Amino acid sequence: MDKFKRIIPMMLAFIAIMAFLTGQWLIAGICAVVAGSVWSVVGGKTFNDRNVYVKKLETSGDLSVEELYEKIRDMETPLGKPWIAQHQEFQGKVIVFGPGIFKDYVTVGKKGRDYFFQDSTVLAHLKPYEHDMYRFDGVADISNMEVTAARYCGFASYKMIAAAMLEDLMDLVHRIDSNRDYQVPESMDIYKMFHYDTSDNIVKDEDGNEYASCRAKYEPLRVDIHDMDGNEIATVSADPDARSPKLARHWPVTIEGVDENHFTRLRGGADGYELKCSLGDFKAVAFRAVRKGNLSCNYRIFRNDILIGVYGANAQIEFSDGRTVQNNVICSFDDDYLTIFIVFSEFIMTLNKFIK
Repeated sequence: MDKFKRIIPMMLAFIAIMAFLTGQWLIAGICAVVAGSVWSVVGGKTFNDRNVYVKKLETSGDLSVEELYEKIRDMETPLGKPWIAQHQEFQGKVIVFGPGIFKDYVTVGKKGRDYFFQDSTVLAHLKPYEHDMYRFDGVADISNMEVTAARYCGFASYKMIAAAMLEDLMDLVHRIDSNRDYQVPESMDIYKMFHYDTSDNIVKDEDGNEYASCRAKYEPLRVDIHDMDGNEIATVSADPDARSPKLARHWPVTIEGVDENHFTRLRGGADGYELKCSLGDFKAVAFRAVRKGNLSCNYRIFRNDILIGVYGANAQIEFSDGRTVQNNVICSFDDDYLTIFIVFSEFIMTLNKFIK
């Protein structure tokens, strides 16, 4: 199917060339525009590259849904432990994680040799057995819910982490399919949520505890992070040799108790940034926008190639009290690196001209 989708724009381009050579300018122009549009969406991209809420994994074909479930049935996740149900898009059984308080759930199902991992909020697609109906009791009615900073960020964190879970579940199933004796972890993607917005720039957890304050400007680029006693704990500075922050090759970083270093762009043209310091090799790698949570700036943060957190932000969201502010959401898998998460988030958002 992926190959077929790439053939379509190539055929349209060929028709456009032939039409141009025969003087049919209108047809040539239309075909060229359509070919370019289609290629920009599917050209050179795989199924998984094009989809943020559905992922596909080709397996050996021998791993059944029931066998997979027995392997992972005790694994804890932000959406709870898995259970078995039916789903209208699959003929057999599927594995379900969730639903969470905001209807988010993840399914793992099989079609032929391929496993599909889906993130959804459409509960009507699930066909649970009678003894599992209690799993829907915790779903909240958000239609009349007041939108506060903490509540919105909790909502957005569920959307973001559910999308991120697909990648991790896909990797886990690949490991199990390759080695049936693979040791399944006790938990996956369990996180603590931190958030802050431009109303006060104070980093808080979901209980309202305060950790740091942030200040930033775009040009010349400068990020300052202080603890709640006013002590400076991290800074990011502009490259003095660059004509603008966007054109810089590196950005000096200072973190309390850590050797001075700098942010650099990821190699190979990937969307992301790297920071090497005495705490480890940190990378922020972008993934597609999570529109369900109104998040358009999303990064998975790694330390020494191990995922330690997920970060997302939006340019603005309007709360019930009338304030319209930028919001930043951090899902931390390891709170020891909270300062690193904040430094990455402030630097990335400032570089993208979301000015404080």
